[in-house]
Amino acid sequence: MSARQLALPVAVLIGLSAFTADQIASILGLRAALATSAQERAAQTKPLESAQRIERQLDALASGTVGLASGGDPVAQRIASAMQASGIELRSHQDGPKT
Repeated sequence: MSARQLALPVAVLIGLSAFTADQIASILGLRAALATSAQERAAQTKPLESAQRIERQLDALASGTVGLASGGDPVAQRIASAMQASGIELRSHQDGPKT
């Protein structure tokens, strides 16, 4: 084969090599982003669980206050009125969890 005949296959191989290197770099970048995302998600687990626990506790307090207010407790009635005036949704345990 002459140099002229080899020029096209060599050019194609160089082009394919550059394309392959670019694809590999993209894949490595995606894997790094995925690993970072997994670490960030894991870091959010404890704060999320803590927030959910606090929300359940506050729901229980509000629900208990509604129960006392329904039973005629004047202090609970004032607290429930103030909470409702602040835009806090109140419901009893029988109403079930928020959706």
